[in-house]
Amino acid sequence: ITLEKGFIKTDRFHQSSIPGIYAAGDVNGKSYLAHVASAQALEVIDTIMKVELPREDRSYPLNIYSEPEMAQIGMTEEQIKAAGIDYKVNQYSLNANGKALAEGTSEGFIRILYETKYHEVLGVQMVSEHATDLISEAGILMELEGTTFDLARTIHAHPTVAEVYMDAGSIE
Repeated sequence: ITLEKGFIKTDRFHQSSIPGIYAAGDVNGKSYLAHVASAQALEVIDTIMKVELPREDRSYPLNIYSEPEMAQIGMTEEQIKAAGIDYKVNQYSLNANGKALAEGTSEGFIRILYETKYHEVLGVQMVSEHATDLISEAGILMELEGTTFDLARTIHAHPTVAEVYMDAGSIE
């Protein structure tokens, strides 16, 4: 088995240098998060069972369980710049969110990074008391190649902290 920086080197299907031997989770060095290991294990099962799914580099949520919480999924601004993608950033403060204000948890924001031609969402960063719970909505959106227009048109219940997606998607 080939190692790279002390980790098992894998291809995009998590297969090692030995056919039929897979490495999911911490051992491949791609992430040290339990939810990423679980997702990689499911991808390995799909590969073994010959389930044909479109495979691209997937985005996994990165959560920091602090107070307030921080979460990120997709590309960072630095990665977008390095890729030469024309992009914009919509940032929306939780100070404008009714539920966050009512709960006294309005410290924080959401940042949505999107490409300028079709407005496809490339990355999302959040700081809020609920960021680690809310980031999954961005993951679904990005799996479906969703846009800021999709966010703006998605009806969210009111009052909810999740409305920040709709509000941030509406900024132009």
